[in-house]
Amino acid sequence: MMRPKLMIISILLLMLLSPQAVMLENAFEQEMAGAKSTGCTGAVCLNELFVNAIGQETDAVGPADWTTGEWVELYNNGGSDVDLSGWYLQDHSSRQMDISITSSPVTVVWPQNSPNLLIPAGGYMVIARNGDGQSCGHCMTNTQGVVSLYNSNSIIQHQAT
Repeated sequence: MMRPKLMIISILLLMLLSPQAVMLENAFEQEMAGAKSTGCTGAVCLNELFVNAIGQETDAVGPADWTTGEWVELYNNGGSDVDLSGWYLQDHSSRQMDISITSSPVTVVWPQNSPNLLIPAGGYMVIARNGDGQSCGHCMTNTQGVVSLYNSNSIIQHQAT
C-alpha cells in the first residue's frame, strides 16, 4: 500500500518540477545566445572571431602564419560586392585595426595577395591582427570583450562578443 502512494507522490513531484527545469534551460539558452553578437543587418558581417592567439600576444603574424594570431573573418551577406576601403575593426578598449592591403601592416590575409579590398557578394575575407613583435598592435581581449566592425564613415556595421 505504501509503494503505490510513494510512486504517485514521486510522479506528481516530477510533473511539478519539470516546467521549472525547462524554464531554467530556456533562460540559459537565451543568455548564451545574447552573448554571441548583435544581429547583423548590414551587408558585411563579423562571421568568425579567433581572439585568443597561440603564444605571446606580441608574436609576429603575417600572411604565412596568420592562423596562430588573432583574426576576424568577414562575410558579405549582401547581393553585391562591397569595397572595404576605409573600414576598420575596433575592440572595446578602442584599439583600432585598419583593413589594409597596401600600407604596413597588410591586415588582409585571405584571400592571400588580394588585389583590392572588394569582398564579393557571398564571399569571405580574413583580417589578422598586427603582431609586429614589439607591441600588441591590435590585440583583442581574450574574455568578455567586444569587437566592432566600422565602415568608412565610422558607423558600426556589426558587433560581436
